[in-house]
Amino acid sequence: MHLLDKNNQYTIVGMGLTGLSCLKFFKAKGFDKVRICDSRNDPALALKVKNSFPEVEAFNGDLSGLTFTKNEIVIVSPGMALSEVVVKNAIAAGARISSDIELFLAVNKAKLIAVTGSNGKSTVVTLLGEIIKRAGLSVSVAGNIGLPVLDGFIENENVDFVVLELSSFQLERLSSVNALAVSLLNISEDHMDRYNSAADYIDAKKIIFTGAKNIIVNADETDICIDNENAQLVTFSLTADNTDFQLHEVGSKEWVFYQSTPLIAIDEMKIKGRHNISNVMAAMALAYKSGIQWDVMIDAVNNFTGLSHRCEWVAEVDGVEFFNDSKATNVGAAVAAINGLYQQDRDMILIAGGQDKNSDFLPLADAVKSSVKSVILLGQDADKIAVIIPEEKIQRVNDLSQAVSAAKSALNNSGTVLFSPACASFDMFNNFEHRGDAFKTAVFNLQAHHHKEGSC
Repeated sequence: MHLLDKNNQYTIVGMGLTGLSCLKFFKAKGFDKVRICDSRNDPALALKVKNSFPEVEAFNGDLSGLTFTKNEIVIVSPGMALSEVVVKNAIAAGARISSDIELFLAVNKAKLIAVTGSNGKSTVVTLLGEIIKRAGLSVSVAGNIGLPVLDGFIENENVDFVVLELSSFQLERLSSVNALAVSLLNISEDHMDRYNSAADYIDAKKIIFTGAKNIIVNADETDICIDNENAQLVTFSLTADNTDFQLHEVGSKEWVFYQSTPLIAIDEMKIKGRHNISNVMAAMALAYKSGIQWDVMIDAVNNFTGLSHRCEWVAEVDGVEFFNDSKATNVGAAVAAINGLYQQDRDMILIAGGQDKNSDFLPLADAVKSSVKSVILLGQDADKIAVIIPEEKIQRVNDLSQAVSAAKSALNNSGTVLFSPACASFDMFNNFEHRGDAFKTAVFNLQAHHHKEGSC
């Protein structure tokens, strides 16, 4: 059964942005035998589906009675586990399980670059997109970063490059990616509420290597095994000196080098944090294997300020700097942010907590012990973090406004406040963006109050 055949019956499972993008894709291509379903009683986009595609059968709520055939292709949104009843019923009936990414790969004609990893994916693909645009080429940056890949395809199917951010949930539905260049940036335990083991999570990530012509390797991640003997490898490292991209001092400044050639002085980059130097190296390595000139890359990197909610500098209030890292929804991301922003001569306060994803918080304890003065905890699963942090380092609060005020009081007139939750946001917020905006609002309110007091 061919993936794209107008004689096939298609069922889209999930009525979110991905499901809607699949529906728009099928209708734009003239496919009529399509239906859509969602196990939620009132999915957010149900009304949009009904108004935009009134001719399409749509099912909400209990899907246990929905039937499938062996001549059917079921497109499952990445947020839905394959263990869901409706998906298990489709598999039992012999239906083929697919995804929006697989549909895209079947029609894509652009040069494809793909990036995965536990942390840093969005920063790398966004910077890479800026590099490609600065080279005068057209690019679609899509996938897990927020733009469904099929929406990007419908908007412009004739771009020069497609840069995909791929999560483990998206990769686990694929057998290969066959990209021009790929990178698995790093691995730290995540989504253990969905995977049976860390090995299963890593195996999903490693699908990105299949069929790749060039693989960008983070040599600092020694646990990642490359399963592709035909690919050319390009390596980068923050610590080693035998990689393609590496760090060296020139005079009193630290530079990113490609082999023996200095490229960029670290202090001239607008993006901050050691982990972001690693992200810059990955983006440049991917651009290098895509044929982009060095001067174009350097210009793009030096003008890149980073992404919202990812070690984002918010404000300085009376000598205390506040950083919003709300995107740190796992332990590895929080540890990277602590290590990236730590300065020996400045005390750091960490604000953390939220909804746990069955994580191991011990690596966070190690980072706190070496680099953090105290930890302010809030959220549903704050107790799970509290048990691995010395009690004398912990302060509890009810909301982010209290957290910001407590952090400022603890540091007085000098230091760094890092909001890096190490947890998901759904206990108190709609998503990590909502959470990060709430943190920034709390900081701005503190700043305004401080200025008002200072003017009295």
